[in-house]
Amino acid sequence: AKLLEYEAGTSDTERFRISPEMAEVLANEDTSLNFAAGAFMGLQQPELSDGLVKAFQTGMGMSYRDRSLVTGASSAVGTKRMLGAWTRIALVPQVLSALSGGRLMERLRQPGAHILDMGCGAGIA
Repeated sequence: AKLLEYEAGTSDTERFRISPEMAEVLANEDTSLNFAAGAFMGLQQPELSDGLVKAFQTGMGMSYRDRSLVTGASSAVGTKRMLGAWTRIALVPQVLSALSGGRLMERLRQPGAHILDMGCGAGIA
């Protein structure tokens, strides 16, 4: 797949590198909107698969709580890592700033504004 570049040398100087493009996807958790390594949090348990099948069959969805009971703390960590860069780079400066013709951010900055941060439970937003 040529994910690594090899630079020959002695046992002290040989190196393996990933391309700048692969670094954006696999290593740049802070500023890359392409970061995807958070999605690789291990194999999914059969209980999770069963819950998702039931969710699709009934149309009721699967709650974050139900998913977390199956996957444990790693569920929130994986979601945080996968969406963290997008949240920091795009959610507030671009998405929220564009809502209501740009007036939403003005309203949120007013004293006494009520804000509900409802999401994945990782606290990144």
